[in-house]
Amino acid sequence: MVNTSETLHLRPGTRLTGAIRPPGAKSGTVRALLCGTLAAGTTRIENAGSGDNIRAMAAACRVLGARIDELDERTWTVTGVDHVLPDLAELDAGNSGIVLRLLTAVGAAMGQCTVGTRFTESLGRRGNHEIVDTLRMFGAEAAGRGDEACPPLVVGRGTGLRGGRVTVSGRRSSQFLSGLLFLAPLVGSDVEIEVVDGLSSIPMAMTSVEALARAGVRVDVSDDHLLYTIAGGQRYRASSYEIASDASSMAGLLAAAAAVPGSVTEVSGFAGNDLGTAAMIEALGAMGVTIERNGSVLVCHGAETIRPIELDGSACPDSVLPMAALAAFADGTSVFSNVETLRFKECDRITDFLHELAAAGVSVEERRDAIIVHGRGAVTGGTEVFGHHDHSVIMAMATVALRSERGLTIRGCASVGQTYRGFFDDLRTLGADVSAVDGTPDSPDTPHAQEATMSDDRYHGSLDRIADGVRAWNDRCAAQAPEVLEIQPAPGVWSIKQNTWHLADAFEATTLRLRAMLGEDEPQLLRFDADEWAADRDYQGRPWYEAVAKLNQQLGRLLATAGDFGPAELARTGRQHNIAVNILGRDSEVLTVLDLLEFEAAHVDEHTESTVKIIAEFGKDAADPAH
Repeated sequence: MVNTSETLHLRPGTRLTGAIRPPGAKSGTVRALLCGTLAAGTTRIENAGSGDNIRAMAAACRVLGARIDELDERTWTVTGVDHVLPDLAELDAGNSGIVLRLLTAVGAAMGQCTVGTRFTESLGRRGNHEIVDTLRMFGAEAAGRGDEACPPLVVGRGTGLRGGRVTVSGRRSSQFLSGLLFLAPLVGSDVEIEVVDGLSSIPMAMTSVEALARAGVRVDVSDDHLLYTIAGGQRYRASSYEIASDASSMAGLLAAAAAVPGSVTEVSGFAGNDLGTAAMIEALGAMGVTIERNGSVLVCHGAETIRPIELDGSACPDSVLPMAALAAFADGTSVFSNVETLRFKECDRITDFLHELAAAGVSVEERRDAIIVHGRGAVTGGTEVFGHHDHSVIMAMATVALRSERGLTIRGCASVGQTYRGFFDDLRTLGADVSAVDGTPDSPDTPHAQEATMSDDRYHGSLDRIADGVRAWNDRCAAQAPEVLEIQPAPGVWSIKQNTWHLADAFEATTLRLRAMLGEDEPQLLRFDADEWAADRDYQGRPWYEAVAKLNQQLGRLLATAGDFGPAELARTGRQHNIAVNILGRDSEVLTVLDLLEFEAAHVDEHTESTVKIIAEFGKDAADPAH
């Protein structure tokens, strides 16, 4: 299997011919697993997905007491607990936001439930304060890490859950609403959930409503999809689920097939507008792609000409990235609007994805809630790009590779297994030229290898110091009273909040510098005046929760950018007089990538020392003393 390889090379031009059935949708499978777990009796799931995040939900359901049997590769049965949950549990959400939010909400009906993740640099950076705030309205105890409530999340019923009317923000994600819908039947009385700030994805929310209906739980939904009423006394019951093929997986295959003229690819498992699949097919048609439907089978023909498109991406959010990749080959500008929710996925699917498109040679722009692709009819390729631990980014970059002039090397491909473990094997079955990149190192006995090992140690040591430093920072700050974070110990001395903003901006600057060094030969690197930025961006006047959220967001982007460098990348150079000469005392303003990362690690240490002094005088040091 090539899917387990971290780095793959895709060559262009080979027609994709054959028939593939993508795995069942993660969205449908995880909801069916949880419904079956909470029900009495045995639920049957046909065409279940097999991605890593589905496995995480299945493992968590077993911890909750369900018996799950896999009758074959795609048929599962779930024998449920009939609303009787354990008093204590620790659950792993994998790297899935929907798994995290569903388990967190249901965990609020238990004595105490901890929901965490091993993917600290991806899901571990995603905030959940919206669902935490609403669970408290139910009378539950709920808390996460920092003001944004990042995982791990600790929840429980406290003195008892109560019904009534609650509110939840739907701006960032509909997953918070979905979690609360699954909790409602466990409360025991009438529940009304009002969505405020808009709802990022109506199709996603309706997928939850439909899954609950099949399990015997009726949810009444207002015409504007902002009010959800669940009558008390309803109980989950065993049922059967036929899971449609995963929408993002179908989009990835259809876009790849459409990218290569002459391809004729059958993709089966279509089931109407599950998570916007019908809207995606309509949009591909508008882009010039011919797709014929025969029942549940879609036949996609490779397109000679790709047309630009303007699309409201909220209708099919899981399909936007593959279509944006295809738009790179149009003659003209495509705009995918109303997609801010993409920023809150496994990675920032706007900034991070557009960075990889640009690395492949595509002209792009980003807006807060939009992706803009300036198609020029062709993409050169011939470069290396990174998947950002996100299956959707990886599949979209495969589409670019297949129609580009020189192909692409994609790092981090194993993460495609979050949703579609067999994606690259299926592409090969259809005829794509996909090969693993041999990363065999030099013999450790050679001087070159010894030097590389030393550089590798310095590299990983720097990344560890940065990541561990921010984790300790989060822990210390979470233990402080809000006023401690605002204290300026002396005139001109920054508060903890100002230090937090500064580090977040420093991480942003370092990420931009690294990208410049990787893309150009010895570029002049960004220089920013820390005091000017502090004044211009009003560090002290802005909310603390925004500061810590940006710190963790920018850390995630920095680690995603720098997290897979080899000796060649570490030796890339750039020019920055202040860091090289004034701070590091070098004779030249030239820095290597490794120099820059070591500088950033020392920078974290420096500002940590400042915050420790403030806490020692005014607050409580809750960080690990060993750090």
